[in-house]
Amino acid sequence: QESDKRPVPESQRVPFRLHRANFYAALELSKRLSLSWDYAALALALGVYAQDSRNLREAARLFDLLAQHWTLEGDLVGEASAYHQIGMIAQAEGDSVAARKSYLKSLAIEEELGNEIGAALTCHQLGRIAEDENSLAEARDWYLKALQIFEVHNEIPEIATVYHQLGSVAE
Repeated sequence: QESDKRPVPESQRVPFRLHRANFYAALELSKRLSLSWDYAALALALGVYAQDSRNLREAARLFDLLAQHWTLEGDLVGEASAYHQIGMIAQAEGDSVAARKSYLKSLAIEEELGNEIGAALTCHQLGRIAEDENSLAEARDWYLKALQIFEVHNEIPEIATVYHQLGSVAE
């Protein structure tokens, strides 16, 4: 499951704690200097670190900045990815309304781009939200949509995961 990542090891946290201000200063400087890829890389790294450290509010803020950045840059791939991460964070916080909204934004972009695997991953997350809300028929529909795509692309681990989820929503 995507939201069950292991925490950042302490050996990696200490250097970041010592230099966190430098990373944020670099983020602001890259924005001021219009260094698009540097800004995106720093926002992503800081967002992932915050998410892995369970600082979900900061992670959401950084991924929202990243989504805005990619929207302004016209980079749909980056925008879809950022919205997916925002959905993951909202889902981890138990905010299914915000999670669904972000996932649906991501899904629309993934479908527009023809990124079937990205769309399937997002459909799976939408199924998990529906399952958490005990909307089993809706969950099954999302899971089946994901499964169909994963099977076409022979994504064996994802197929197994979706079959497991389908088993949990079987009526």
